[in-house]
Amino acid sequence: MSGPAWLDYNKLAVGPKSSSLWKRSVRDAFSRAVAHVSVTNVIDILLVAIVIYQFLMLVRGTRAAPMLVAWRSCAWILHRARGELTTLSWLSAL
Repeated sequence: MSGPAWLDYNKLAVGPKSSSLWKRSVRDAFSRAVAHVSVTNVIDILLVAIVIYQFLMLVRGTRAAPMLVAWRSCAWILHRARGELTTLSWLSAL
């Protein structure tokens, strides 16, 4: 049984050799992803996370919480309907 040309079955071996290969590939992928991250990006992400967290703590335990769940459900349905359900897409565009 042969697989696709891009799949090397020798790299899928189980054992300590494959573990170090996996760790090395994860480390390489992580270092490539982090190379494009700047301090401004990190600060931006932290500020947005803090604002969202504070908003959720403000709403938690109030009557607004179920309304937010309903709003999020409607937003999810409209997002999923985009392009598939013609009438619902038309209504959400109004």
